[in-house]
Amino acid sequence: MPFGLKNAPATFQRLMNDILREHINKICVVYLDDILLFSTSLEEHIHSLGKNFSILQEDRQDIIRHLEIIEGNTHNAIGNINKQILINEHFNDSINLMKTIIAKDRIKILKELNRIQKAN
Repeated sequence: MPFGLKNAPATFQRLMNDILREHINKICVVYLDDILLFSTSLEEHIHSLGKNFSILQEDRQDIIRHLEIIEGNTHNAIGNINKQILINEHFNDSINLMKTIIAKDRIKILKELNRIQKAN
């Protein structure tokens, strides 16, 4: 499960709550990326595990489809972050170039700024 996105655990919990809705608060509870089973005996616990596994197996395609959507969103978010990094790098390169030009021609720039200021 990709957890690069801050909504992924909540999305997974919502999906599991939907799939296991008939058993929530009866034999299980879903919390973020965990499915917690509760029982009073080992036999009951094994029976609860079987129920949950069979439900998850039945809804396997639905789960896979949702997880692919989450993964696709993660890739989109990573792509957007990479684009932002490139934009920031380009901006930093531009700033560094401007600093170099200003440092090189500082006296000319200061004279021009003084001339403009006096004109206004």
